[in-house]
Amino acid sequence: DVRAKSADIESSTGKIDAKGVIIAGKLKIDTSTGDVNFLKGDAESVYIDTSTGDINCSFLSEKNIKANSSTGDVSVPSGGSGGECKLSTSTGDIKATYE
Repeated sequence: DVRAKSADIESSTGKIDAKGVIIAGKLKIDTSTGDVNFLKGDAESVYIDTSTGDINCSFLSEKNIKANSSTGDVSVPSGGSGGECKLSTSTGDIKATYE
């Protein structure tokens, strides 16, 4: 497990895998091309963006999730009352769940 106050992860090409990561504040993940997997983790606020790639998340606490995919499927829980969560991809699927 990894714990931090905040995290800013960037990649131009490649897959980003983060499992069991706990962020006290803001988590930002940005990649141009590649999938993002943020599993069994949490953060106060979450911002994940990829131009081309899928986003898969499983959070430990409820989030107020806003997800957008120009071309792809979106499957996220609705009506969350937790911290802000923005998930965005131009080409790819988005899936988010709670553990």
